[in-house]
Amino acid sequence: MQSSLSSNPDLTERFLAAIIEADAWIKAHPEEAMTTVAKVVGMKEDDLSPIWKDYVFHVAIGPKQLDALKIHAKWRLESGNHPPGATMPDFSKVIFPGPLRKLDASRVTYKE
Repeated sequence: MQSSLSSNPDLTERFLAAIIEADAWIKAHPEEAMTTVAKVVGMKEDDLSPIWKDYVFHVAIGPKQLDALKIHAKWRLESGNHPPGATMPDFSKVIFPGPLRKLDASRVTYKE
């Protein structure tokens, strides 16, 4: 994965910039964002509305995101919901904070 990031850093940076822009838009337009998400996932707005504030939209790489990845990986391994032979990933080999740090260093609290 590192090689694909290094081979096209401009694309990576533009993708992250678009995600940051979407993050800002969601915060500035929460009702419209909720309507859009409900439509895309095929959910009724009345069902999504009570849990909408439980979702945290923030583009970042840090301990919270790493913990979420580890919890999800652990669940997949324990539940058998994983490819054959899968083991707990070494996230230090798949998380590359450099491009996000370049755009906005305050969004990166991940320690390499």
